[in-house]
Amino acid sequence: MLRISEIPGDPGHSVTLRLEGRAIGPWVPELGRIARASVAQYSRVTLDLAAVTFLDPGAIALLLDLEARGCVLAGPSSFVDAQLRARSAP
Repeated sequence: MLRISEIPGDPGHSVTLRLEGRAIGPWVPELGRIARASVAQYSRVTLDLAAVTFLDPGAIALLLDLEARGCVLAGPSSFVDAQLRARSAP
């Protein structure tokens, strides 16, 4: 299960999406839907990954795509960071 909490920042300009749990299976498209809506609404979107314990391949691809679109991936654990960087390495 993945919990997604929206934490408002500067009104109309920034938001943080705090993710908690495992980003797997059916939660990945839901995360994509919420994150893309936030990108369309705010100039700065931060994804707080501090409480994420695991990413499946779809979640890794989604997060790297969001990062390429300007989202900030903040505070991942060493394990989650290794998952992301292993996938992004050429």
